[in-house]
Amino acid sequence: MKILLIKPKSFFSAKGAGPPLGLMYIASFLKQDGHQVVLRDFMVFKGDMKEELEKIIKEENIKIVGVTCNSHERFESFDVIKLLKKIDSNIVTILGGPHPTICPRETIKNLPELDILVTNDGENAIRAIIGCLNNKKDFENIGGIVYRTEQGTIKENPVGRIVTNLDEYPFPDFNLINMNDYQLTVPIKGKPKSVPIISSRGCPFNCDFCAAKETNYGRIRFRSINNIIEELKILLPKFPGYHIFIYDDHFLVNKDRILEFCQKVKKENLKFKWACYGRVDSIDEEVVVAIKEAGCVMISFGIESGSKKMLKKMNKLTSPNQIIKAVRVVKKYGISARGSFIFNYPEENIFDIIKTFWLIFRLKLTPEEFAIGPYAVLYPGTQLFADYKDKSLPNDFNWNKKYENLPDYKEVPIYQPSFFSLRLWFIHFLRRIHKAFNILKSKFNLMLRY
Repeated sequence: MKILLIKPKSFFSAKGAGPPLGLMYIASFLKQDGHQVVLRDFMVFKGDMKEELEKIIKEENIKIVGVTCNSHERFESFDVIKLLKKIDSNIVTILGGPHPTICPRETIKNLPELDILVTNDGENAIRAIIGCLNNKKDFENIGGIVYRTEQGTIKENPVGRIVTNLDEYPFPDFNLINMNDYQLTVPIKGKPKSVPIISSRGCPFNCDFCAAKETNYGRIRFRSINNIIEELKILLPKFPGYHIFIYDDHFLVNKDRILEFCQKVKKENLKFKWACYGRVDSIDEEVVVAIKEAGCVMISFGIESGSKKMLKKMNKLTSPNQIIKAVRVVKKYGISARGSFIFNYPEENIFDIIKTFWLIFRLKLTPEEFAIGPYAVLYPGTQLFADYKDKSLPNDFNWNKKYENLPDYKEVPIYQPSFFSLRLWFIHFLRRIHKAFNILKSKFNLMLRY
């Protein structure tokens, strides 16, 4: 069969738009069974979406469409599902991704145009769905899906076999995209373009503002190092000059695994530069030396705050001392240490904000080396959302009026404390002071040099 996979429009991160790896994994999986796959990423598509979908569905005789959905982009995903049914009411619509995984029944209940919802991994589920459609069988034995029966009732199947060894999945199909359409960069000097890979799925930690654990069966699963090396051998010659961006929630979680990765990179004589995400409590000098020799140029840390009180409130399980130690040892070996911070979190006061900026000064982070989240976003599936979902929220993030009759589907709300505007002004004021300090510092250093 021929299947269409769609990535709807969403917001661009500071790193730019990257290719839709989740859909590319599913595409490779379906191709193994002999199916043909068409992929459209409307994040980078320049034309009219409706015209493009009408054209593809007619010319390619598409009967099955899969759409991915994050919480931020869910209205766009819903609109795509609605549009598909308007174009051809017989199309089987499938929705997957983090948001449907967290809110499966609410999603399919409020979106009558949706036929099937897939939670967690989509590879085996979509394979089974296509098999049932081909053989005109019911979906009752497919694990991890929620679907609408011919009678209009909604059925939810329990999770089936969980793939714990990610080597079972083929590499994502980069032949379905044009990397020139993407501007995914490593946020360091020069902003080099990068190719993303994923070496694991999930996260073992429980930060109150993050739903990563909830969207991956509540666990972390790994690819073998040999499997990762084989993918790198394909990607590096295919994209010469690109950096590799390892997009795991926490690539450095297992020290032995990281050291094995670095040893294999050296053994295979792979020459490339790469970046990753990590936690400050997983860093020591042995790890930093190894990843530096293996080509690491940047680690992005979710630091979040410089206040012990706020780190505890967020359930980060880290301390300012650990943060300082980790960043200093990373910088010592010439690796860029980037930090992200969340402000206006519940119970944060002006002293906590000052402590965070004082930490930024102590870490000697340049304005390009840290990112600020000016408010706490209440993502479904997080403890933060559970704590505040039943309370009166002062503001909603990008409230979408056309969905105001769906109270469960407001755009992701933010936590807005008292004196919110004043707090924002103070945060940006401190940021301007930091920026001015760095400008004066660089000019002073330049004068000393001459």
